[in-house]
Amino acid sequence: MAHIEELHAMRARLLALAEACPGDDSAECPIINISGRMLCSTGR
Repeated sequence: MAHIEELHAMRARLLALAEACPGDDSAECPIINISGRMLCSTGR
């Protein structure tokens, strides 16, 4: 996949996550959930 296509896919995923986030600082935010999984999988 070309770099620009990867960026478009990332943008689409982030927009979908932002749309699914309730925006009320609750722990049920998909952006927070995916960020935590990414940190755990990278060992940070």
